[in-house]
Amino acid sequence: MKLNLVLIALLLAYNPSHADTTIMFKIPDNTHKQNTHTYYIKGSLLRLVEEGRNKINVFDQSKEEFTTIDQATGNISRINQDIVNQHIEKLNKQRLDKLKSVETELNKKLQSMDADKKEAAELLMNKLKYPEFYGEHSYLQTTKTSTTKHINNIECHIYNVTLQKNLVRQICMASLDKLKISPQDYTTLRAFYKFNYDTQSRIMIAAGKASFTFVDFEDRKIPGIPVEVTIFTEQGSKQEQILDQIKNTPLDKDLFEIKTH
Repeated sequence: MKLNLVLIALLLAYNPSHADTTIMFKIPDNTHKQNTHTYYIKGSLLRLVEEGRNKINVFDQSKEEFTTIDQATGNISRINQDIVNQHIEKLNKQRLDKLKSVETELNKKLQSMDADKKEAAELLMNKLKYPEFYGEHSYLQTTKTSTTKHINNIECHIYNVTLQKNLVRQICMASLDKLKISPQDYTTLRAFYKFNYDTQSRIMIAAGKASFTFVDFEDRKIPGIPVEVTIFTEQGSKQEQILDQIKNTPLDKDLFEIKTH
């Protein structure tokens, strides 16, 4: 009887929401196969394992830094705000230098253009000079629908992303209470998505490539974690990622250490 009471007490004391988090996503590719991305989360640390890639990827929320080690070569690369800012400065300079000759030639032609052509030419130049304000991404709209679905028994809410009224992306977001993970692990994963968006979008914009359709969840006030993402093109729809499983089990801290062999 005493043993049973002890077991009951241990079960009652155990709360999976306070354990570490492992989240696995299936990533379909062009060959109709499915790779996986696995997120291991422990407090402010996140490790991303991409199937088929011999790399260690660790995101440190407290430092806002992403570190990658190529296990084949031992090469280490780091991404943080300072490094991104330096790269963006170079890309901006390269883009603007290339535009100088184009702008000079266009200014000559503007004198003889009619009003409609002139407006279109000026808009094109603005997109090239100021992609952060005039690029295609600036026309993206996000709408919360009334539709919910279940991905592996986890309820999520569908958001539509449209560009010029055309559906380009659909995201099903699961809230913290539906995911049943700890608030800290949820915060770390959200911070990683924010870091990833900021890094990718800023570099692409600086290079003049502003036609991306991914969105900033924080800026658009979209809560939760994406458990299914579908992209839409003129060729049809394609699933970009879908939740496979979530585990709430303790993770060894060594899993997040940056080591070279």
